[in-house]
Amino acid sequence: MLMPIANAPLRFPVEVSAVRHPRAGFENLPVDLTRTELFRYFTFSDKDREEIAFCRGAQNRIGFAILLGGVRLLGRFPYDFELLPKDLLAHICAQLEVDVPLFLNYPQRRPTRQEHIDRIRQYLGLRPFTESDRDGVKAFVDEQVRAGSRLHELLPQTEKMLRQRHLVLPGLTVLEKLIATARAEAEERLFQQIAARVGEEVKERILSLLQKPPDQRFSPFQQLQQAAGRPSPDAFDKELDALGTVTAILPETADLSDLAPTLLERFAASIGGLPTQAALRIGETKRVALLLCWLWRLRAELIDTALTMGNELIAGVFRRAKNAATEEQKRIASLSEECQALARPSEAIYDAELRKRYSYVRQFAPRLLETFVLRAIAPDEPLLKAVDYLRERNQSKQRNLDDDVPLEFVPAAWKGRVCPEPGKPDRAMWEICLLEQLRQALKSGNVHVPHSRAFQPLENYLLSREQWQGERVTLAQTHQLPLDFDTHWPKLVHLLRDELRQLDEDLPNNPDLEIRGGDVHLARLEKNPVPESAEALKNTLRRRLQRRHLTDLLLEVNGWTGFLRSFTRLTSARTVTEADLGEQLALLTCLIAEGCNIGLSDMTVIGPGFTYDRLEEVYATYIREETLAGATATLVNFQLLQPLAQKWVQGLTSSSDARVYGVPVRALNATFHPKYFASAGRGINVYTHISDLWIPFYTQVITCHVRQAPYILDGLLYHATRLEPREHYTDTHGFMVMWTLSSTWHPFCAAHQGPAGAAIVAAA
Repeated sequence: MLMPIANAPLRFPVEVSAVRHPRAGFENLPVDLTRTELFRYFTFSDKDREEIAFCRGAQNRIGFAILLGGVRLLGRFPYDFELLPKDLLAHICAQLEVDVPLFLNYPQRRPTRQEHIDRIRQYLGLRPFTESDRDGVKAFVDEQVRAGSRLHELLPQTEKMLRQRHLVLPGLTVLEKLIATARAEAEERLFQQIAARVGEEVKERILSLLQKPPDQRFSPFQQLQQAAGRPSPDAFDKELDALGTVTAILPETADLSDLAPTLLERFAASIGGLPTQAALRIGETKRVALLLCWLWRLRAELIDTALTMGNELIAGVFRRAKNAATEEQKRIASLSEECQALARPSEAIYDAELRKRYSYVRQFAPRLLETFVLRAIAPDEPLLKAVDYLRERNQSKQRNLDDDVPLEFVPAAWKGRVCPEPGKPDRAMWEICLLEQLRQALKSGNVHVPHSRAFQPLENYLLSREQWQGERVTLAQTHQLPLDFDTHWPKLVHLLRDELRQLDEDLPNNPDLEIRGGDVHLARLEKNPVPESAEALKNTLRRRLQRRHLTDLLLEVNGWTGFLRSFTRLTSARTVTEADLGEQLALLTCLIAEGCNIGLSDMTVIGPGFTYDRLEEVYATYIREETLAGATATLVNFQLLQPLAQKWVQGLTSSSDARVYGVPVRALNATFHPKYFASAGRGINVYTHISDLWIPFYTQVITCHVRQAPYILDGLLYHATRLEPREHYTDTHGFMVMWTLSSTWHPFCAAHQGPAGAAIVAAA
């Protein structure tokens, strides 16, 4: 919990709220001042009131107090004293024991304000922002840009840095211009450094991606951006062809791994969504650097896509074999008893169905093994020895297996299938078993692929043990947490025993709680009947509500919240302002098309006179993952500050779950699921985090077959809102989330530097 700049202890406890941080980006006191900010920054200690008492007259004392609390809250001295919240004046006057003025006449003399500012600076140990501090801001912005900070994060980060150096913040416009200039200079230096990492020959190959061949409709740049289709051997070959094109352009010596992942992602996204002609208008040095970042990211995406597709193809072989075996067993069950006695066992039927699909496996398996470099965590991994053996057999086009064929990787359940006779392995079943074990090893992380993001060992995502040892001590001291299990467990074991004893005592007397088959069951809550008066009131309110167009409603919400300012241009980072009404309408049209699943082409028919090209340009320019996250955070923060929401709850609890949607089109992340879809259907999971304020604050699209625990952590740590959930609830798909500070665990992610990051571990 952050404290004010000065050592001004509060005289009574502050009301708990999710808003705990000083305001950033404000020049005057906000009208929506929260009770937490009121008590934290405008509750004065005895020493504060002694300093205020030196002022002559009630008006000057009130003005001095507003300046004192305002600089603690905003980092700069407020200038406008006309639109002050009534609660603020009442709170200050009550402490100063003066009457609340109808109008605040401050300052009565122009030198008075400057005199008060000088006294407050001396009292708080602050110094003004001077020309010499501009170099410090430029150096800090350069450091943050290289660290991958998002564009909208630079202003609050810079203000925080200046406040930590006990500087009074300069004017907001001055600081924004300084940050924009420093960011542009830092990025220009980065573009030059990145472009210098490759030679002239590689630069020519990179720039040729934007040149359209005479016999082609699209440039290679556009062709490489085509999305993957439904998993099939042909689609798998197309992905590997695209990967081969990218690999041929990127030299082995080119290395961008030292760049921050978020910076690399932003540079790649800034050109990846542009039309070819728009990319050609970028300066050559910047164009080479951006395309190099884009190719670096594209290689990882193609590797992940191809491996995911290959895994799905292998899983499809087993799924179809199982379905065919089940149908065959049903057919046998309908025959007479004599025929059933002559039929093959169910396992033999399943093995026969697997062997029957070996020719289909050979359509993609050789290229799958030949393309990727596979590495294992454990030394002398038997699985990789078998992969190398199969590669040699494929290259030499030998169909049979030698006597020294590797069999150590074969699990016990497969030994009878792979070797129906001792010493005579079946080539088809051996290869199918190898592919299945490889698929499982890639999913578990035991086998990984260089340059991949999804198929990397878990250690790559964690802090090093040396770094964690230093950070865990700092976290433990800051948050008063135990450092080891032996210190923490005695306190927990007594609490656990008390809770279990209370459960044993209450269980027989609780009619709504029982244990059946070793599982705890709670009785279902019965719905309370709705009074007739409530129904009558609801119908009356519904009749009085005016029907509104969705665009008008969104414009009104933007007037309340300004959420459209979160959408910045891809190239210049310029925000959408109220003066850009046409741009706002086009952006809202794209958001409606996206949110209602209408599509841009259909939206041109019902939209307010926008062409498809116009909507496509606006969509590519403004709608990105980071801008959508920023707009969502703005709406969530606005709702958090509403009086009715604050009366309901405090935003300290959240829950998450996935909702399944069928996907009729071909999509890579749409997978089969026998529980939710028919045999020919596919679907996805939309995983959503919801706060106790009943507003979603984080959404992800995931496949139907993955464990949900890691995605829970993503939502809790990267939602970018002011919510600070202390408790989170999920179903059994996310039960592997654990909270710990034990020295036996790694922190889960090096990218998150918050206090919760070291305490959360995903035990998948």
